[in-house]
Amino acid sequence: MGRLRKIGLELLRAKGLEDQTRTNRLGLILGTGWSDPAVLSHEGFILEREITFSDVGVDAGAGAGHPNRFLLGTWHGRKVVISQGRNHLYQERPGEESLIRKWMSVFLALMGQGTRVIITSSVGGVAAAAKTDMVVQPIGIVSAHLPMPYLYGNDGEFVMSEHLLWIEHRSSGIHRPLVASVFDEAAKRAKLPRFINGKHLLIPGPGFGGATERRLWASWECDTVGMSLDPELRLIALENMDNAAAENGQSDIQVFASFIITDDHDLPCHAEITASAKARAPQLGKFLSHVVASDW
Repeated sequence: MGRLRKIGLELLRAKGLEDQTRTNRLGLILGTGWSDPAVLSHEGFILEREITFSDVGVDAGAGAGHPNRFLLGTWHGRKVVISQGRNHLYQERPGEESLIRKWMSVFLALMGQGTRVIITSSVGGVAAAAKTDMVVQPIGIVSAHLPMPYLYGNDGEFVMSEHLLWIEHRSSGIHRPLVASVFDEAAKRAKLPRFINGKHLLIPGPGFGGATERRLWASWECDTVGMSLDPELRLIALENMDNAAAENGQSDIQVFASFIITDDHDLPCHAEITASAKARAPQLGKFLSHVVASDW
């Protein structure tokens, strides 16, 4: 068990929830539009228990309208934990312990010794070909320009994240063809257009930038922009580093990441992107349902 799961275990133990860490679960982090309870239920998710972020002391507020809770249950015969919402960079509080780190620690602890994480969010499209309603399979990320308060001290040294998105990287020995095929089939079943091999830009938010910024990001060959993904990936990579160092036989956590583009112009607003994501919620549910049921 790595340091993050240990932190999460202590937070849950302090609230009398330690027993919830003894089941191995598939983890899902669901952003705007991806976590409609009625849609999840319609697609086969069976709720067994709910734990709010505030129950375990990691709630930073409304979080752009997210419910901010963990849902424990079963989906297609698999035990799962769903994080409805997440903590963002702009919600971090200077001088205080990182809320992102605490949230991810609890999430990983609720996974038990599970080794699969599905990460989703709504993003802005900045490339000319990135259009609203496309689902995106990200394989690259730009994030080194931002401070990372969720990594501190020596914990943050050389914690890379992009490799967790790669489908094929011969020099690193990464070969994950099932991820690509499952994404393709999920998009077809959901009847959503695909944007393959997207390069994603992390920004603090809230918001997806203005016209000048988006033109700059497009010139960097970035395809999408958003407020999440890299923090989660870096913390997962940190947990994997601990597992490798401990030589305890624990397998690395593997990631399946997908976005929905909710705007493709220079003046997006929260109401618009929320409405766009909500309109596609049934299709996103079908997309998720296939990914959860599949082996990748």
